Amino acid sequence: MYKILIEIGVKYNKLEEKVNDLQKMTVKQNKKINVIELLNNHNCHPSIEFTNIIPQIDISEKDIEFLLDNEFNDTLNSIFLRNLYHFDKSSNPIISFVHQPNILYVYTDSNWIKLSDDKLILFLKKILSIIIKLFLTWKTTNEKELNENDVLS
Repeated sequence: MYKILIEIGVKYNKLEEKVNDLQKMTVKQNKKINVIELLNNHNCHPSIEFTNIIPQIDISEKDIEFLLDNEFNDTLNSIFLRNLYHFDKSSNPIISFVHQPNILYVYTDSNWIKLSDDKLILFLKKILSIIIKLFLTWKTTNEKELNENDVLS
């Protein structure tokens, strides 16, 4: 009986090593996935391209009022939640993956590409420009109220 237990223990240790090796191989293979190739080859072709998405982003006076009571990041997130996150998986021109944090992929010119920092900054500047124009309009419209209210001035 003692010999059987020792033999089972040795076999268990060998199996445990094999499982660990297989897990390491799986992690390495997952890191080597070419996301762009995967997206381009698997019929992930959204109905709208990233370059055409800005005109579809609705920023309203409510967003400006929200900005007055909240931080800019919260306002931007609210705008994105309302305008960008409503796309279903097959029509969203912006994709990210959990295993690749801080990387965005966008659909443009009928292909998926990794969004460069420069293009992301340009995209955010365009959004900011819209917000600033709306804020100036809001300010002009509400100037009398602003002058009368010490909290807002």
